[in-house]
Amino acid sequence: MWHWSTRFASFNGPNRFPGPYITTSTQPSETAKVIWMRPDEIRIDCMFPPLSKFFDMRTGHLPLHAPTDHRTYRTLLTEGSSIWRVGKILSVFFDTIGASEKMERKLAALGLAGKRARFYLAALKLGDATVNRVAQHAGIERTTAYALFERLLEDRLVTQVERGGRTYVVAEDPDVLARNLEEKQRTLNEILPDLRAIHARTHGAPRFRLYDGAEGIRTVLNAVLAIPAPEICGILSMRELLSVPGASALERFIATRIANGTRLRVIRSQSEETQHIWEANEAELREVRYAPFSDAFRITTFIYGSKVALISSRRENYGLIVDSEEFAALQRALFETMWQTSSPPGS
Repeated sequence: MWHWSTRFASFNGPNRFPGPYITTSTQPSETAKVIWMRPDEIRIDCMFPPLSKFFDMRTGHLPLHAPTDHRTYRTLLTEGSSIWRVGKILSVFFDTIGASEKMERKLAALGLAGKRARFYLAALKLGDATVNRVAQHAGIERTTAYALFERLLEDRLVTQVERGGRTYVVAEDPDVLARNLEEKQRTLNEILPDLRAIHARTHGAPRFRLYDGAEGIRTVLNAVLAIPAPEICGILSMRELLSVPGASALERFIATRIANGTRLRVIRSQSEETQHIWEANEAELREVRYAPFSDAFRITTFIYGSKVALISSRRENYGLIVDSEEFAALQRALFETMWQTSSPPGS
């Protein structure tokens, strides 16, 4: 068995990539154990001779200059195969590190983060091992490892087996992660109505949010669809809406609303009408009526849930959201009264 080391100034080994790692390139004789020696140094134990001085370990390449004598050239030819083998082993090694780091990030997104994730992954790779061995493989201190082991036992991600007077860690099937998430979702669904009731009592007073400018108006338009609702009632000023937020923003609004399955009942003004645009259309879940008077609407109103959104004319250039059960109920009643006196297209 040959041993050789190389240093990498840009890595932080034991903290980020615990080991050792067993890697294989193509042949059994090319199997090697890669071990972090210090934060900036690794050691490879392999079955073939160490590298010659002609191999630049920092770049992974042979020097650009050519050998100058036959002895140097013979050395380079003899050790060329070693260079090729170690290069392949290093490639596998760093691919393993990258995959491990990516896996840790994904586990963190599922709530299994940091040292807990590393301990679980190490246990998963080892099959069954003592707490100390799992800790060593994961690069975790022994004192911390036992606390992590207890946490993972509570999460049902590992089990313990007593054998020969020693405790062994056995990782559970990864499907346990999916079952744990399903249980958390069921628990959340059970308490969500109570949480909403608390929120409603705490935030009983009406709230007003004012947004300035074209960007603010687009924010208000998007907020209308942020809360799932079977229906939105609207009083629209078509010319003003086509000016700000503009046709493209309105097209996205329509597409999202249809995808959400939300119907729109809208009252429009004949004096502010634009020809053949967003007319009544059952496929687009839109019903249109025209107000009985000819006065123009300068402000667009959307009523949805317990909220009312107002979008001003381009001249005043603002958007406003009022979050109030009572105000929304009043605006909805006024809308229904106007709806009854308004006319469908062509009547």
